[in-house]
Amino acid sequence: MVVLGTLFIVFISARGIAGFFTDLLWFQSLHFGSVFTSILTTKIVLGFVFTAFAAIAVITNTFFADRLAPRL
Repeated sequence: MVVLGTLFIVFISARGIAGFFTDLLWFQSLHFGSVFTSILTTKIVLGFVFTAFAAIAVITNTFFADRLAPRL
């Protein structure tokens, strides 16, 4: 089941992997590999930053909702 699940995930994400690899090869053929790396790094860092921001907002909201909720 694990192998089938992994194959299914790879099959579903094959288009994204192909696009990523094509972009990588294109940037490298133009000798702008560092530009591709910096774009990728920026996307990953921004993803982590905004995920952390959203997590902090949700945790804070949950904390205050729990504190302000009437006790049964």
